[in-house]
Amino acid sequence: MQIEQSVTTATPAPAKANPVALTAIWVGFVGIIVVVIAAAVVQQYRGAAPFQDPPIYGEVPSFSLTNQTSGTTTLADFAGKTWVIDFVFTRCGGQCPFMSARMRELQKWLESAGHADVKLVSVSVDPEYDTPPVLTEYAKKFEADPNRWTFLTGEKKFIYPFIQEGFKLGVDDAPAKGESSPEEPIIHSSRFVLMDSKGRLRGYYDAYDENDRERLHHDIAFLEKNRD
Repeated sequence: MQIEQSVTTATPAPAKANPVALTAIWVGFVGIIVVVIAAAVVQQYRGAAPFQDPPIYGEVPSFSLTNQTSGTTTLADFAGKTWVIDFVFTRCGGQCPFMSARMRELQKWLESAGHADVKLVSVSVDPEYDTPPVLTEYAKKFEADPNRWTFLTGEKKFIYPFIQEGFKLGVDDAPAKGESSPEEPIIHSSRFVLMDSKGRLRGYYDAYDENDRERLHHDIAFLEKNRD
């Protein structure tokens, strides 16, 4: 008598997931996301994206102002030159010292970058106080190279419209209550303006913005490379 033996094929139990491996995969995935986000943030705040060539915003009107040596400076003095202009005053205890320090940094960068012909200009928004001798002392304080950096003063009745209409920037020596401070009695822009060799406005740059500083360097180099 034969006894048939039944053979039962056992189905192997499903393997249990290794919790350590799953954790490693998850951590790796999250790490990739963090790196991608961080790269995007760095690009946004450091201006990693290529800067665009500076547009043309218009032409600055002719002017004739008094410089720190009591001589006369006109728009014609900058013909064929790239130049950067800002608007400050020597009694300012607020943003002006910072702006002038930024301009000093720009002066040093121009020297190191080999842009010997680029000029810097600072126009006083407090011209009745900022006489040529006062501007001379202020220029020394910020180590201004007189061959590159010019300080200008004149009559307020000309300078204020010159800023407001010519450069499309605000200035006000009688601001509403609460808008000024003892350190900043005159409200004015913290922007630098880039001018090309034909007296045209090519860009605005906030002195407090690091990305704007890099953009200004780029735009100066562009104008110098393409200067007529």
